[in-house]
Amino acid sequence: MEVYQNKNQSIYRSLIKEIKKKNKYTNLYLATLCDLSEAYISDFIRGNRELNLKAINKILNDCDIRFDNSNETYYNAQKDFFEIFDCFLSKDESFSKKMRVFLNNEQYHYSYGYYYYHLAQILEIIIITEDYERLNFEFDLLLASNQYFSDEENQVIKTLLSFASYCIPENKFKSYRFIFTSFTSQNNIFFRQQNGCEGLYYYLMALESYKRNNLKEAIEQCTRAVKYYMLGGYLIRVLECEVCLANYYLLDKDYEIAYRLYESTIYMCKQLTKKTNLALKCKVNISYIDLITNQPQKCIDILTEIIDEKNPNSLIYLCFAYYFINDVNNSRSISRRINVKQCNKLQKIEIDLIQKIQDDVSSEEMMQWYMGLEKGIDDMILILKVLVHYCENKGYKDACIYFQKELLNN
Repeated sequence: MEVYQNKNQSIYRSLIKEIKKKNKYTNLYLATLCDLSEAYISDFIRGNRELNLKAINKILNDCDIRFDNSNETYYNAQKDFFEIFDCFLSKDESFSKKMRVFLNNEQYHYSYGYYYYHLAQILEIIIITEDYERLNFEFDLLLASNQYFSDEENQVIKTLLSFASYCIPENKFKSYRFIFTSFTSQNNIFFRQQNGCEGLYYYLMALESYKRNNLKEAIEQCTRAVKYYMLGGYLIRVLECEVCLANYYLLDKDYEIAYRLYESTIYMCKQLTKKTNLALKCKVNISYIDLITNQPQKCIDILTEIIDEKNPNSLIYLCFAYYFINDVNNSRSISRRINVKQCNKLQKIEIDLIQKIQDDVSSEEMMQWYMGLEKGIDDMILILKVLVHYCENKGYKDACIYFQKELLNN
């Protein structure tokens, strides 16, 4: 009973902090409303004292707010929030609409479902509005009271913190320290989402590990993410993680596992009723593996089947594949279709290489071009294979030997 009462006081405290910020009230003004000292209000705001319902109602009445303290409203807010959270985890298209309906319900805002309302606001800020100043205030409100939250509520906060820290620039988001241990949910509403939370958490951890160039750790964490998403039944998220995992194996040069994961994802995408571009990405990446494992014809077969003008990689790999089988005419016609404006830095390097091949540059020019590249870029193996093939065709023996050595080093 004491914990329940403390949580209610915590809700009132957070609500009054919100009112104070929104209306720019001073502690003195609130103290005057409640017939209390300014020091007492200050202690209440800091969490050192409690405020009785009579005083709380005076503040709420001043703002024309009616607080709903019924259990029914609390449980409705909880149920509706976890339904929205499930839509977020499963990437359901109805997420935005349900979020709007929930946030437009003032009854949830001014009730014991207050924290669910603010969890929904945090989700909206991260995904839609990007109001980072308000986001930090929302997290401050929640984390000041997290000792009174259930494990389920704390798990959601942990997930949202991880999601926010990944999505938001470091200089826009405060660094929060939040300790949470694993649990088994007793709340049937939350049982599925628990696994979704863990899945998203490990997926974001994998992305952070990849940023630090720790592929082994990224693979381990992404594998955990796949497992948790599977347990929760979040199929779209499972497939996204599988593609991410395959990409890490590809970067780690474990082509066999990467190939199998891409093929598995393509097969699963066929079973989906919901449209996704994951299968297309997988096919383009499979074509890349075919190229670097010396199977250019397989690459051509895949890409001519799914050629996508909006994906520069599919055109670039197809161009290289035709070049590998010495079909110069097709290689030239494909390269003309590449829209450089759509290309990233790496793709522009590869287009530059295609242009140099078509211009029949000398071995000295090609070596000079290669030495000017940033070391350790993605697709370096493919670039070197193309350079070796070019030098072999042109009879540039010294350059060919040099690029072959570079290829072994990569």
